[in-house]
Amino acid sequence: MTASPTPAQRNGAPATATTRKRPTRTSAKRRGKKTKQPPAETLPLPRIDESTDESPYAGLHPRYTFHEFIAGKHSQLAHAAARAVADRPAGAYNPLFLYGGVGLGKTHLLHAIGHDVLQSHPGTQVLYVTS
Repeated sequence: MTASPTPAQRNGAPATATTRKRPTRTSAKRRGKKTKQPPAETLPLPRIDESTDESPYAGLHPRYTFHEFIAGKHSQLAHAAARAVADRPAGAYNPLFLYGGVGLGKTHLLHAIGHDVLQSHPGTQVLYVTS
């Protein structure tokens, strides 16, 4: 069985000559070249009004405290972590990340931390911001 000649051999090139593969088309992005992008639109930042309430508890729901929180079997770890943060602000679990479904007490625990920190560390400022 003999091998069929390569295209280079059919054109008279010696059998030992190497042939180059034809380059394939690739996108500019794959070749590492920059593609032109339209300029990004700059959006104005929303205005944040200063709170008129001078209370350190501004923004915290008055009933969202540790005393009012009912820890179930699925929220015991989150409750313990929130208590640790309230006992040692900026020390334990820093940063604290709470993740869970709707209605499981994430907001309640965050407000409870704020209330507890303000009671145990007078003069501390607490800012509660939602996304």
